[in-house]
Amino acid sequence: MLEGARVYPLEAYRVAFLACTLCVLIAAALSLLLRETRGQNIYHQLYPGGRPGQPSLNPIARPERSRADARRTRGSSSFGATRRGEGWI
Repeated sequence: MLEGARVYPLEAYRVAFLACTLCVLIAAALSLLLRETRGQNIYHQLYPGGRPGQPSLNPIARPERSRADARRTRGSSSFGATRRGEGWI
């Protein structure tokens, strides 16, 4: 301690900067393993069927709804009414 301030030896600074340098080199090496996508969405390539337990975000894997299904669900409300004219207005 020098006038109340902690003084570190020169070797401690060298070890600290060596650790920082190693972290930078490891990060640079790991970045070479990443694939460049040029802004293209690759979610469907990473998770072809969607994540387990979650609905698929891939529009190709999503089944099409028929017009009859769309008409059937159009009039439903959040109060459990299933036919047109029932429930709250």
